[in-house]
Amino acid sequence: MKNFYWKTVGNGNINLIILNGWGFDLKIWFFIINKLNNIFKFHLIDLPGIGMNKHLLPLKIDEITEILYYYMPKNSIWLGWSIGGLITNRFASLYPKNILGIINVASSPCFIKKKMAWNRRKKNILFLQQFKKKLF
Repeated sequence: MKNFYWKTVGNGNINLIILNGWGFDLKIWFFIINKLNNIFKFHLIDLPGIGMNKHLLPLKIDEITEILYYYMPKNSIWLGWSIGGLITNRFASLYPKNILGIINVASSPCFIKKKMAWNRRKKNILFLQQFKKKLF
């Protein structure tokens, strides 16, 4: 993809790819980077629509993983926060040989399973209402 931007920082021998959460740009990670830049080489990615990639339209998770496969170094550790963790998990499921490890920070399937969770709650409520009618 043309015009996909990320920032590489650090002098370490271990590649650590970091995906931020929704609504935050890569600057949120600099408190960690400043302490660990001798150990890791950080590859900081802004999701499409955010930060350096705000000019890109939001993409589907599989489209994002394809872009990352093309641009990011192989044999890396991946850290994903929130929706970035979901993208990290998807990347690992598609390309398991290209990943050394995963770190998920506050990742929840709520972004992609919200409708399903609501339907489950709805069914539980209907069940309780039917059960209540039989009891009372």
